[in-house]
Amino acid sequence: MTVQYAWRGDDQYYSTVAERYYRQLPFIFRLRSQAFLLGAIVAFLGIAGNADTQSRIGWALVAAAVAWFFPYVIRRAFVLKYRLRPTFGAEAGLTMGEDAVVIVGPGACRFPWKLYDRAVRYADGIMLITPGMARWLPDAALIEGTPTDATAMVRSRLPLRDIQ
Repeated sequence: MTVQYAWRGDDQYYSTVAERYYRQLPFIFRLRSQAFLLGAIVAFLGIAGNADTQSRIGWALVAAAVAWFFPYVIRRAFVLKYRLRPTFGAEAGLTMGEDAVVIVGPGACRFPWKLYDRAVRYADGIMLITPGMARWLPDAALIEGTPTDATAMVRSRLPLRDIQ
C-alpha cells in the first residue's frame, strides 16, 4: 500500500507548517507562551528601571505589543525563510511506502522511516517530525489513499500523537 500527496509550497502551506509545528510542542515552547514570557520580561525590565507612572505605562504598552505581535513575526519569518529558496511556490509531492518516505519534485529525496522521531495527527493532516525538520501533509493534498490509510501507515511505523 502507498499513500501519495501533492501540494504547492506557498505562503499558506508554510504558514500552516509553522502553526502546526509550534502547536505540538510542550506548552512552554508554544508561540503564545513564549510571547507572554517575552512580554513579561520586557515589562519587568522597563517598569523596574523607571520611577514615574508614565514611563511604567509606556513600558507596559510596549510589553503588550511585543507579546501580541511576537507569534505573527515568528510565523512570518518562518515563511520568509522558505520564500528565499528556489523551490518556493513549486509543486511538491510525497509518497509514503512500506520502507521509506519519498519526496518528489524540487528537493527530491528518500527518507527511511527510521529517520523520523514521531508524528502528530491533526484534524486536517499529519506532521512527520525529525530533528530540525517537520513535514506537513494536509489531508486535502492526498491524491492516492485516504486519511485513514495515511494514519494507519504512520501509526505502524512511528509514535503518533493525536491533536484535534
